[in-house]
Parts: sequence; C-alpha cells; structure tokens
Amino acid sequence: MNIFAVPSAQYFCYKFQRISAHTTSFKTYVRYLKSRRLREGTNDFEEFRAHLLRNVERCLFLATSQYRRSLDLMLISSAPWAHITLYYGALYAATAFLGMFGGWIDAPYMLVEVSRSSPGSQELTIYRNPQSLGRLQPHRAFWKEFYDTCTSLLTYVDPGLRFAIQPVSGDPYWLIDNRNSINYDSYEALDLSNRFARSFNEVTFPISLPGRLNTQYQVTEALILLAFSYAQQFCLNTDGLDMLGAAIPRHERIKKMIFETTQPRLEEKAKKTQILV
Repeated sequence: MNIFAVPSAQYFCYKFQRISAHTTSFKTYVRYLKSRRLREGTNDFEEFRAHLLRNVERCLFLATSQYRRSLDLMLISSAPWAHITLYYGALYAATAFLGMFGGWIDAPYMLVEVSRSSPGSQELTIYRNPQSLGRLQPHRAFWKEFYDTCTSLLTYVDPGLRFAIQPVSGDPYWLIDNRNSINYDSYEALDLSNRFARSFNEVTFPISLPGRLNTQYQVTEALILLAFSYAQQFCLNTDGLDMLGAAIPRHERIKKMIFETTQPRLEEKAKKTQILV
C-alpha cells in the first residue's frame, strides 16, 4: 500500500476544510462512496479528506483514552483486560497514523492508498474487497498491511519510536495473536494475572510489567506518541471531536475528558451479596 511521504502528508493534513457535516461515520461514508479515484480539487477528494482526517482525530482521542484507562486496570484481577485495552489503544493509534499519510484499511472490505502525492495534484485510489486483505482474518490483515506500508517511513521516524511501526520480534501478527490468546483463553488470562502478581512493582512501572503485557504497553505508548507527534507537526485541526460538545482544542479536550475526569464510584452498585456467598 502506498502512502504519502512526510512533506506530502503535511500538506494533505494542513489542507483540511469543513466542507461537509461531521456527523457521519467515516467507515459508513467510504463504504458507500461510488468513486474509485479521488483527485485533489474535486468535491469527492475534499469530502473524503475531511472525513478521513476527522476520523484521525477521533482515533487519537480513543487511543489516548484506552492508554489512560489501562492504568486503572493494573491489578492482578484485571491485568488481562489491561492488555486488551492497550491493544485497542495501539489499533486506534495505528489507524490514526496511517490516516494522516493518506492510508485506510478496512479489512477485508476496502483499502485506500495514495496514487499521486504531489501537492496540488494529489490522488487517492480506493480498492474494494482487495485480494491481499481477504486472505487473512481482519485484524491480522490490518497489522500485516500496516507494517508493510510503514517501511517507507522508517527513515523519517524518531529512532526511539521506530520500533512502534515494526513487527514485534519480526512477527506482524504478534499484537493480535497475543490479544486473542488472552481474550479468549481463560487459562492464558489468569496466567498473565499470576505473572503480574509476581513481577509488578508500582515504583518501577512499567519495567515491572510481565513479558507480553510490558511489550504491549511499550508498543501502544510509542504508537500514540508517534501519532501525536505527526498530528502536531502537520497542524492537524478538524471538527471531528465536536460531537463531544463545544468546540475546543484537541489537547484541551483530551486533558479535560481523559486525564482530569473523575471516575464515578459505582462499587456499591455491584451485586456483591449474591456473588460473595
């Protein structure tokens, strides 16, 4: 899959225009889009760009939320769900990262890539039911395509974050295979809890996280930092988060709604009497 290089991606993001409503799901919009080729200067291209970049901002918000909430789950009983929550943080961050560079993967239904990158004459091409995505389970297809695509950006990326867009231990399916193992196998889930109990230390966090939870945390954090670094570099600014309330800057909304929000105290709502018998 072809994507923009950094200068062309910066131009693509900076040129966001509010030419259509922000109340439409990007996934729904693009699945019903009739055009196959989108050329800069046409209504289809500008509308697509607006919807894609709004989706990028929504994914940045959700990635940050998953990352932050995973910290509340760093307990023996919920360590497996911390891992799964971090996985989805990585998926959202990776989706946002690709979007800023003109790419979109909706396996197995659709792939969008860059066919012309020069500012002023950019072009995107939509492939429906691409054969390369249909051969794999959707999340496996996403990560395989993501890592293959990001190879073209390795020389641009901060060396300290470069590992985030490279397969873990050379395995493009590591993230989804470990998520599946922990999510769908109760033994694997509680084995992670056991390892967490034996290694976790708040003072030395995140180094004290056990093996694969540590890896997932590091990858998610790096992907989020990488995505936000480019969003800032590209001056990304859309109305994609206005569905959450009054228009305020992205960083203020994230600060207010993710890092400074107070959790409701709902412990007493649990049916403890019926469970603790």
